[in-house]
Amino acid sequence: MNKLKTVAALAAATAWLAGCGGGGGSSPPPPPPPAPAPIVVAFGLPAVLAAGTPSGGAQVNSTSISITGATGELFVGARATHRAVELLHISGQYLDNLQLEVDFRESGTLPDGTYADTVLVDVCEDAKCDRPIAGSPFALTAQLSVSGSQATAVPTTGNRPTTFLAHDVVDAAMSKPLDAIVMASTQPSNAIYLYDVATGSEKAIALDKAPNSITLSPDGRELAVGQDGQVSTMALADFAAATATVHEAPVATNVWDLVLDATDHVQAFPAADQWVNLYTVDVAGGTSTTTSGFLYAKTRARLHPAGDRMYVLDTLVSPENLNRWSLIDGVPTHVAQAPYWGQWTTCGNLWFRQGGDRIYTACGNTFSSSADVAQDMIHTGNVPVTEIGMYTYPNIVWLDDSASAAELAYLDAGHCGGTGGQDCDTLLRIAEDVNDSPRAAWWLPPVFVDGDYRVQHGMFVFHVADDSLRLVGRAVGVADPTHAYFIDAPVAGGNNAVLQRITARRAAAR
Repeated sequence: MNKLKTVAALAAATAWLAGCGGGGGSSPPPPPPPAPAPIVVAFGLPAVLAAGTPSGGAQVNSTSISITGATGELFVGARATHRAVELLHISGQYLDNLQLEVDFRESGTLPDGTYADTVLVDVCEDAKCDRPIAGSPFALTAQLSVSGSQATAVPTTGNRPTTFLAHDVVDAAMSKPLDAIVMASTQPSNAIYLYDVATGSEKAIALDKAPNSITLSPDGRELAVGQDGQVSTMALADFAAATATVHEAPVATNVWDLVLDATDHVQAFPAADQWVNLYTVDVAGGTSTTTSGFLYAKTRARLHPAGDRMYVLDTLVSPENLNRWSLIDGVPTHVAQAPYWGQWTTCGNLWFRQGGDRIYTACGNTFSSSADVAQDMIHTGNVPVTEIGMYTYPNIVWLDDSASAAELAYLDAGHCGGTGGQDCDTLLRIAEDVNDSPRAAWWLPPVFVDGDYRVQHGMFVFHVADDSLRLVGRAVGVADPTHAYFIDAPVAGGNNAVLQRITARRAAAR
């Protein structure tokens, strides 16, 4: 017997004697339990999820997922790069009968060509995927072929929020001189917040009453706040230096919307009742006067970039219409009404091209803005919005134009992909501001909040000092208003987006 066999035999004999207690006759130890069966993940289609489409319309492809061999519940999610993939969705109640749906971008926003994305399917024992099963993540390829498209640029992709806020957002505005986003809040307390874009830090100043709305002066350095029974004003430079004083002026109405001109006069629009007066507040004197303007409650108003006039929209009267008022030394005078009656819907909100020559409305219809009254408020066309059913509802939540970037950015809150999908709520659209031709569009991806993925609702979008975008949004379905709002930089440069898990569903073993 060689040395190796001698050692092995001696070890075996020693183990047997130990198990027998030196020959006492005890039973041998029980055999070890069998190894658990492996968990097997199988996909119903080949590894490439392909779609091909001409310009226009979104394409969907899907595959079944069958997971066998599990003895308990697992967590299944998916993530992807975003050259052509817009969203992913996993559905199903049982591990051996799941469905992965891949929603591709609308091909009209992509130039002709073939676009491939990597889709990773995570199968894990815990919600955070700290314990993936063997082989996870499982890689698939999603590929979209585009032909007949008029697009000339590949759209960028959405990011997760960068800054969650500890308060809600009732209204917001962008101060370009301070490169800061101003926000009104009622939870956890009544306050105004100044968010410094460069540092990501916030400062707050308390209000004695809940804010309904805010507006900035033409130079972006003064703030006015509409409240029940008063208008509050403050200098933003002092706010930034933590030395701001809130000046309060009483007004005999609950202020719904307001305009602050360069002469320190505020035009305040009531929140209730029919055919109400317009209230003009002299900020310096703290007094107010009224003007009979045949206004309806909750009228929406915007100061023209020239500062010499404002445009107002009915929101509770049908059909709606545009009206122009002049502002001379703080005195408002009704000048004209748009020459239409129900022909072009406006949907209750409006914004200006930065140069002031175009008015955009929430239904997408656009109108001229001219110092010449005869050429003013003439319908000039429309920007694309998501249509729902037979009518176009107020889809544009917010719009912002940058002349230096020659770019129009706006948030379209139509149905996700036109089908009311559960994984998206708001479409961010980018267009040329010269002729309003589309550049790109994508649905804002879900965000991770409190251990789950939530639909992202865009509320405001602003071009900041360097012409990049900042988005103020809300995570849908989060009950705590102090943990649902965020500020996001919604554009990631190029197509090399960081992989994101964009949906996660719990799958229970049968």
